[in-house]
Amino acid sequence: MKKLIFILIVGSLFGDTITYQTGRNTRKIENVKFTRAGNGNVYFIVFGKESSRNCNKVIEFTDDNGNPINYDYSRTFVEPIKQKSSKNKYSFRERWSYSEPKDPFKSGMLSAIIPSGGHYYNEEYDKGVKYLIGVPMLYLIGSLITENNIVKDDVDGITAGVSIQLVALFLHFYNVYDAIISSNNINKAYYDEYLENQQKKADSN
Repeated sequence: MKKLIFILIVGSLFGDTITYQTGRNTRKIENVKFTRAGNGNVYFIVFGKESSRNCNKVIEFTDDNGNPINYDYSRTFVEPIKQKSSKNKYSFRERWSYSEPKDPFKSGMLSAIIPSGGHYYNEEYDKGVKYLIGVPMLYLIGSLITENNIVKDDVDGITAGVSIQLVALFLHFYNVYDAIISSNNINKAYYDEYLENQQKKADSN
């Protein structure tokens, strides 16, 4: 049961990984979700919104087990017209600029103080909710099991409760690490987008 809880909560935090070429550099974005391919592009969800990369620039696209994701980018489809929303509190860093990136140290400290603090700073609200609920819930369950079995003098029960508490502690530490990595990935992804926009402007002139 403990192993199942650990796999469900910790395992669900991982996702696909895309590695692609941008200029002379190779970039990797982790914790993305492959959605579709076509029109010469591969599409995926990253930081709460859909993004795409030209398939000629994609070096590797793997799932959370490291297996290559198969897709056909030669097919064509019509892109749906996106409706603009006047208010979208989940829009991710619309006013981002390379001179004002996310601070990995700050995101790590916020997550150390409270689980999900760094992810809310990174505006990764969905992921933040998982940590905010998962860490305290696991620790509370472990504490209740431990206290209940101390009264019963059940060594196996006490061990089970302490193990769940240790899982909660590990998840808290991982939440700090994940927030720091997310900040770096955010800065890399948006800097790539900035470079692409600059290149488009240069090509149009």
